Amino acid sequence: MKRIFISAIMIILSISIFGQTRFTDGMEWKTQIWNTAKPVDEYNIEISKLDGTINVDGYNALRMYCEKENEPESRTLKYYVRTDKDKVYFMLPENSSKKWYLMYDFSLAAGEGCYVYSPDYIGDNHEPYKSYIKCVSIHQAEEDLYYSVMELEEYKDEKCSEPLRGMGKWLKDISSRNGVDYNIGFGMDGKGSLLLEAKNGNNVFYSQNTSTIPHVSQSSLKYKVNGCDLIISGTKANETISVYRPDGKLWRSLTTKGNEATIRFPQSGLYILKYGDTTKNILIPSHGK
Repeated sequence: MKRIFISAIMIILSISIFGQTRFTDGMEWKTQIWNTAKPVDEYNIEISKLDGTINVDGYNALRMYCEKENEPESRTLKYYVRTDKDKVYFMLPENSSKKWYLMYDFSLAAGEGCYVYSPDYIGDNHEPYKSYIKCVSIHQAEEDLYYSVMELEEYKDEKCSEPLRGMGKWLKDISSRNGVDYNIGFGMDGKGSLLLEAKNGNNVFYSQNTSTIPHVSQSSLKYKVNGCDLIISGTKANETISVYRPDGKLWRSLTTKGNEATIRFPQSGLYILKYGDTTKNILIPSHGK
């Protein structure tokens, strides 16, 4: 009986813990950012952290700071955060109207939608960029049992009659798969992002597979981008070249025929090239289409 009681308590605690958002004091998100208009291999790591509580307009809120990795002097207050069950709201520090904007709604079920705002894309009128997000499906993450993946479609409004703006993913209760600040804007051109890690202290809630994190190694392998074509030199015959998407899924594998190989990519974005012990991140610019 005692064992059954303890097991029941553990189940209740698990439900209460994993049924809440991770937007708590000390939570930190690490995101890789790249610009598709710049040459390959140009990217930076952005760290967003909730650090310290504050009373804002009668709400108990948290301060969200942002800085570039290894550049503590770049740390700036980006916005305030408050939560209401499965909903996450933000307020811009310079917003004199003290208006809260919905950033995430992790309670959405398949077929449901809502308007959400971006803390990263701010218009000329100082209003955050807005989109209508529709949840298409929710499924358990293959690599982790502690969170679910929300598959999303992005539209201009709730009619969903305009052309699809883009498709993206939210890691339930954690953030967007593109990074905490990149909850929408999935179809925007010129900028790309990828969540690398989400943690609070020693508790890691999400970590991109380290084998898929881009790392530029020193080797004789050379390459150049020409439109959507990647031209690789320095290879040997009958060797395997593998190309992965940022989420670690294999996109294409080919066998080299000599000291040069050409790969045509279907669209712009970040890819990961593996050849023997060499790993390189490849950025196909949008103007290469």
